[in-house]
Amino acid sequence: MLLYSLFKTSTLPAATNGSFHPPQYEEIMAPRKYKPTYESTLCFCLQNGKILLALKKKGFGEGKWNGYGGKIKKVQTPEGERWETPEEGALRELREESSIVARAEDLEKVAEMYYFFPNDDGKYEEPLFKCHVYLLKDPTSEAKETDEMGNPTWYPMDVNRLPSKMWAGDRQLLPILFGKKKIIGYMKYEKDGMVVHLFSQEEVASF
Repeated sequence: MLLYSLFKTSTLPAATNGSFHPPQYEEIMAPRKYKPTYESTLCFCLQNGKILLALKKKGFGEGKWNGYGGKIKKVQTPEGERWETPEEGALRELREESSIVARAEDLEKVAEMYYFFPNDDGKYEEPLFKCHVYLLKDPTSEAKETDEMGNPTWYPMDVNRLPSKMWAGDRQLLPILFGKKKIIGYMKYEKDGMVVHLFSQEEVASF
């Protein structure tokens, strides 16, 4: 059975100019109606009660601490061009951004997140990203600094002890994942990613 919840954090300001429109219940329960601009991946490494985060040095999310991930890309195969699977994309991004090498069977998919950002008119329409979120437990190789991600650091799995400059939604998402839940989630951000106006989720048994 799918469990449904909808909440706003009391410390985050709600939009007051009429541009914020919470999705209806039937929209939340029918994610396939959305047409995200991009599909992406995000991988969090866990070990001994700690989570590995690194500082984004350039590109989307520059200056924020995060796990490893990015957009799913097209690849060339003997049969022709195709899109990576989410697992392939997650493993490639992890290797490129941290030098950690893992296998598809090492990944545990824990969330599908739909991230919405306002357009130039301040309205929320289609999600910018559909993000496949994975956990990698006990990586067998050491994280290194790369051109895109710097200062890889292990932090306690306690949201109050994580870096202050993160995507605001990650501070809400990670405690759910630490609790070993799997979810389909929907987040509406301000443009700078430091304010979440709405986070709704439904718990699923598996992916």
